[in-house]
Amino acid sequence: MVKNVISNIINIICIIVIILSIVLMLSVFLGSSQGAPSLFGYSAFRVISGSMEPTIQQDSFVLVKKVDPSTLAEGDVISFYSRDPALMGAVNTHRLIEIAADDDGKTVFVTKGDANSIADEYVVYPETVIGKVVGVSRVLGMLLRLLANPIVFIPLIIVPIIVLLVMNIRHAVVTTKELIREEEQNALEEARALIEQQRAEKAAEEAAEAAEAVETAASDAAKETLPAESAEEVEAAEAEIKAEAAETVETAASDTAEQAEDEEV
Repeated sequence: MVKNVISNIINIICIIVIILSIVLMLSVFLGSSQGAPSLFGYSAFRVISGSMEPTIQQDSFVLVKKVDPSTLAEGDVISFYSRDPALMGAVNTHRLIEIAADDDGKTVFVTKGDANSIADEYVVYPETVIGKVVGVSRVLGMLLRLLANPIVFIPLIIVPIIVLLVMNIRHAVVTTKELIREEEQNALEEARALIEQQRAEKAAEEAAEAAEAVETAASDAAKETLPAESAEEVEAAEAEIKAEAAETVETAASDTAEQAEDEEV
């Protein structure tokens, strides 16, 4: 049980790490040419030039937070979609050195790379701002660059995913077999219990039938002896009644004779 729990936790952690790595890598490498993927208001990029050194070294990872352009101040490092034809709308990360206005009076940002001697030729409009840089990591950037290499990406990301999938499929098959075995065992136990119950009910019915047969036999035997005894009792009662009746009649006749004799006298 404990082993299964630990194995499941490790699998979940590995899957989460791999998914986050893929999402982060896609965010970094797709963001430069296909827009800036955002997660909870944050975007991630890999700086591929040294224009911001020594503040942000080449191949560094930068975390950019989406902010209201009106809150930006001079000195902030921002990421934006460049209007420079040489970059073809790619994401650029430079320092904001001046907040100005264009010929139409619209607010624009003047940017410059820390390693560059002059400001960027093309100003940045607020609507092209992605956000403000809030985190920089050279190590993570190098790791992402390393993962971008198919020779590294396949064994470190693809192979573990395949291994995890195979392990999970195998675990699912084993678990399914165990569940089927348990269900069959439970069904067998239920069948046995049902058979035992039916046997017990049949035995109880047979016992009840036997008891009823014994009771019937005893009742029949009692009925066979009852009429003879009842007849004798009836005959005795009738004889007693007849004797009493005869005695009554005799008494009445005697009284009548005595009365007749008295009248004659």
